[in-house]
Amino acid sequence: GQLRSPWGIAIDGAGDVYVTDTGNHRVEKFDKEGNFITQWGGFGNGKGQFNFPYGIAVDVKGSVFVVDSGNTRVEQFMPADEGSERLQEVAESVAEIESQQGTSRA
Repeated sequence: GQLRSPWGIAIDGAGDVYVTDTGNHRVEKFDKEGNFITQWGGFGNGKGQFNFPYGIAVDVKGSVFVVDSGNTRVEQFMPADEGSERLQEVAESVAEIESQQGTSRA
């Protein structure tokens, strides 16, 4: 869990913390005490890969949404199954984002 340019942060219902590690093109997950749990991603434009991830959010069902700015998309990562600590490795693009002078539309 060595961070390089951490940017976005989100906290799930259990208190676990998700951080977009923009410089390493990945997401890192920590427990509420700050202990490293897991990470995923890496540089690229395929599913589950990032090119400068910035924003991040977690919904009530445990899905993690990552704003992948360099690939102009938002990726969704869903829990593998009920009670699992892992997220599915497969991501799906849920929106294409176009930026023009600081404004976005989905």
